[in-house]
Amino acid sequence: MKILTAVLLALLAFSYQPSAVRAQSLVGLFELEEGARPLAMGGAFVALAEDEHAIFYNPAALASLKELYFSGLYESRFARVNYGTLALALPNFGGQLFFLGIPGISERDERAVPLGELPYGQLGLIAGAGLWLSEAPLELDLPLAVGLQLKIYRVNTLPEGSGTTLSLAPSLLWRQERLLLAGIPVQTLRFGLIASDLLSPGISYGRGHYESWGPGLRLGAAATLPDGLSMAFDVEANGTFHLGGEWQLRGLETLGMAELSVRLGLKNLGSLLAPSIGFGLRVNDFRVDYAFAWHPVLPGVHRISFSAVFGPPNVLLCALRPEFCPPDDPTH
Repeated sequence: MKILTAVLLALLAFSYQPSAVRAQSLVGLFELEEGARPLAMGGAFVALAEDEHAIFYNPAALASLKELYFSGLYESRFARVNYGTLALALPNFGGQLFFLGIPGISERDERAVPLGELPYGQLGLIAGAGLWLSEAPLELDLPLAVGLQLKIYRVNTLPEGSGTTLSLAPSLLWRQERLLLAGIPVQTLRFGLIASDLLSPGISYGRGHYESWGPGLRLGAAATLPDGLSMAFDVEANGTFHLGGEWQLRGLETLGMAELSVRLGLKNLGSLLAPSIGFGLRVNDFRVDYAFAWHPVLPGVHRISFSAVFGPPNVLLCALRPEFCPPDDPTH
């Protein structure tokens, strides 16, 4: 715990800078809350990450996965912006593709004469890995996982406005099972952090304009009670907070469902508040999640994602991670 505390303090000190000299972050793909489930919970997911969304929020949590996850979503924002993601995650590893495009932008000269359509799009790729320290070669007896995230970001437009960059971000996840806190039984207690874009060269555009990227810090805590209720809270070094809750109802097989989830969330946008709401439904190996996020100024956003969750025996999971399949598994 002393080592963990020292790491937290060091990362917080590195990420916090006075507002007058703080580097601006790139605004784009990675500024949007990823996924429908985290969006419905206000983005409070750094500690709660327990599915494919760990790739984005906390890659250290990939160490806790026991199944193979594949998900995708498409979203139209303000009837103009096309946004979507594809993700694949399995125990210890994951990758995710992001895209954002704005078609139909009119390019004009200094006299406002139309010159045609201006192409504009953003592409992003995230690769992540996580490992429990108890499984590392040192075999440290700690409920602590470490992770690393690689981001690649590309802006596609006219040559003078295009650019590419990348970043690295370390992360941590501490998890404890079956606790009694203030007389309340807790099934799982988690703490997480990610030092977003800790190492990055920034981005230089074709015209020579330069933007720095990061660093940032996001800390999270989450608790899951035996009755399926989870509460999560994230805070960023820039002052943004994320608050979320989820209630998972299981044992609904008689209704044809394996699991039904109801979610609420809240985050701040400066001095303004943005609430969110959503639900999730899992039937056998498939899951659909819906979220609606209010915006204090702009129209609200609807988001739907579809996921497939495959546990062993599964041909792909057994081929990629054979140690997660029983020796007598015929697909092994």
